[in-house]
Amino acid sequence: MLRTISIICLFLFNTMSGLCQSQQLTHLGKYITLQSLGSGAYIYTCSNFEFPSNGLIYIAGNEALLVDAPDGAGIVDSLLGWIKNTQHADVKAVVVTHWHQQDRMGGIDAINKAGLTSYCSDKTLEEAKKHKRAHPSSGFKDSLWLNIGDKKVLCKYPGEGHTRDNIVVWLPAEKVLFGGCLVKDAKAQNLGYTEDANLKAWPKTVKNVLRSFPDAAIVVPGHFNYGSKDLLYYTIELLERK
Repeated sequence: MLRTISIICLFLFNTMSGLCQSQQLTHLGKYITLQSLGSGAYIYTCSNFEFPSNGLIYIAGNEALLVDAPDGAGIVDSLLGWIKNTQHADVKAVVVTHWHQQDRMGGIDAINKAGLTSYCSDKTLEEAKKHKRAHPSSGFKDSLWLNIGDKKVLCKYPGEGHTRDNIVVWLPAEKVLFGGCLVKDAKAQNLGYTEDANLKAWPKTVKNVLRSFPDAAIVVPGHFNYGSKDLLYYTIELLERK
């Protein structure tokens, strides 16, 4: 009964938020759209690949955080330009949420060339070096707190799931959780790409996220529409269906 109520609530939230999201899109070039979550948090979505991929921008005062650096000609440069020229902020840090190239780390060369400080988990550094790919400048083991303007941001490794290195990013002041590809959207009917996944650990990891961030009001998946904390419950349900 509780599960049924949760799914109904998820459907209603997704329907209403989908309507709101469609009305708040700002287009940045051909392949990027931006959605404001309020209080300086923005979802950016890149549509230059098969599936639209989400990242996050967080502006606090004159400083900014960029979450993920997707591949594609000019994508990262366009995001950096929008932050600087439209938001009048400097990127203080870039965080990469896992090692996959197209939607997460393929644009890290542009970040490095811009001389920006970038972070990822130690496991992401290991994967990047194993695959002989460019990578962020710094790693962390379990968690990393960043100061962006007068706001704090937590980057946390909750365990293996979509990949062995996936992390989440928490904006406590806004109650926004960027779950990345660890979290599925409300309309997902399967787990998507799982070649690098740990399917056994994944549900336990999402439960860790639920315990760590019980106050999450907005949860952003790696692909498609954001939702409420119910996306975490729905992801667990999908994993238990397999």
